[in-house]
Amino acid sequence: MKISRILFSGMIVFTAGCSFFRSHRPATDFFDTGMKEDFIMVMNHGTETRTALVHLPLGYRESGKYPLVVVLHGGGGNSDNAREMTGFDKAGDREGFITVFPNGSGRLQNRLLTWNSGGCCGYAGENETDDSGFLSALIDTMSLRFPVKPGQVFVTGISNGGMMAYRLALEHPGQIAAIAPVAATFASLPEHPAGPVAVLAIHSLTDRHVPFEGGIGPESLVKKDWIPVGETVMFWVKANGCNPVPESVDSAGFRKEVFKSGTGKEVVLITLAEGGHSWPGGKKGRLTGDEPVKAPEATRLIWEFFKSHPGNPVKQAR
Repeated sequence: MKISRILFSGMIVFTAGCSFFRSHRPATDFFDTGMKEDFIMVMNHGTETRTALVHLPLGYRESGKYPLVVVLHGGGGNSDNAREMTGFDKAGDREGFITVFPNGSGRLQNRLLTWNSGGCCGYAGENETDDSGFLSALIDTMSLRFPVKPGQVFVTGISNGGMMAYRLALEHPGQIAAIAPVAATFASLPEHPAGPVAVLAIHSLTDRHVPFEGGIGPESLVKKDWIPVGETVMFWVKANGCNPVPESVDSAGFRKEVFKSGTGKEVVLITLAEGGHSWPGGKKGRLTGDEPVKAPEATRLIWEFFKSHPGNPVKQAR
């Protein structure tokens, strides 16, 4: 798969400052119809230079309207790692949505990157990197530069990336219709979100990095005392005004619990019997990582959840 780096002028790197989305909509003729390549987008956010891998679906047309899925890598990963693990670029080709794989930050340029998800993790947490602001600006920039369907911006991620999805939903619910954290929970319970967001949480009972029952994971590198997944889920159930008694369905190897909401902002928990700290139905995040279960396929389940939970269109700044 060919990846290009594009200049705003159309030469080497496409740049967008964090004030970019407040200016007039830029010309889009460089992103011509039928473009089938991936692109590295470079953004200046504050004093930092941030990057993200953008995947346009096959048959992309500027005249169309596309949902946007933001996929966040886990701690120690990067955009390529998230793409390979989840296969969300291929899902975008099949289903017709734009995918963006942002990079966290770290001491190395494109390796061992983390997100400041609130109380975690690594370089980003220690340096209090403004990842929430960066991702918010990235979503605005994507919605200006590409034909993103209003009310259909979604965020998913694994581990530290899933935790970042939680933080983004807490702080910027107006931009996001739904989130789907995998193998993630809160480092500490927040007071309340700024608004309701539909939530799908996927977690394995055999996760030894971020234990389902909470506490310090025996294989975790950060040694955090994690909040139990059930408490994180119930936080969102209360915040979204859902029925606290779920509708439960047991399938081979997992249980699905649906907490219904009159506003459409329902919360769903999928609990796997096996799979450890991995992306179900995907690839290992690293050679020594846990082997994912073949079913259910997290990417398919997440997209089905996303497309059935659109949000209210938000008027974009121009």
